[in-house]
Amino acid sequence: MPTKVLHITTRKSPCREGSFLVHFFEIVPARRSSFGEFVFGRLQASDLVSTPLIGLFVASTLQSVLSVVQEKGVKATLLGLFMSFIKLVPGVKKYIDGEKQKVVDNFSLVVTLREKIGELNCLARGWEREFWNK
Repeated sequence: MPTKVLHITTRKSPCREGSFLVHFFEIVPARRSSFGEFVFGRLQASDLVSTPLIGLFVASTLQSVLSVVQEKGVKATLLGLFMSFIKLVPGVKKYIDGEKQKVVDNFSLVVTLREKIGELNCLARGWEREFWNK
């Protein structure tokens, strides 16, 4: 749609006194366009497809982060996030897994010792009964 330029020439002094000074104005009417042409005329087809998908991805990520914070609390969530970043350092994950295995081995040893102590207590009670029943 072609646009027309409107030229307006006016005097600076409306009372016609003083020197002859003139203002020159140009008015360019705006081109009419629809809202759809304004918004979608500048976007590519790939933008029209990818923008809602990116929005859904961001919304689902934000929802999952907020649900984790709601379940665990802010302090536990930040601590877990910090530990996850620390595990990315080479060698740290292996060291942490080794320490976890030591704790599990010690715990299983304690459980085994408690079971043995329980068996010995049963045996001791049995001997005690035999002693007093004689």
